[in-house]
Amino acid sequence: MFQVLDNDCNGVLSRTEAREAVDVVLQITLTDDEFDNAFYDMDTDSDGTIPYKEFKKYFKHVTKQKEKILAGR
Repeated sequence: MFQVLDNDCNGVLSRTEAREAVDVVLQITLTDDEFDNAFYDMDTDSDGTIPYKEFKKYFKHVTKQKEKILAGR
């Protein structure tokens, strides 16, 4: 999944690619604020990109992440 979403094949997801990942994996469309919060949670080293390790960690518990987002609505 990560490799498919990494459109430019540079080994990390940009904000745009990460937005698509959230939409596809969680199967919900986020508001800009919801996405900003999700990206902040994913980007644990705060470098503005999501390498596979961060992607895997964030999406390890898909249901938990989705519930967290929906609970804030």
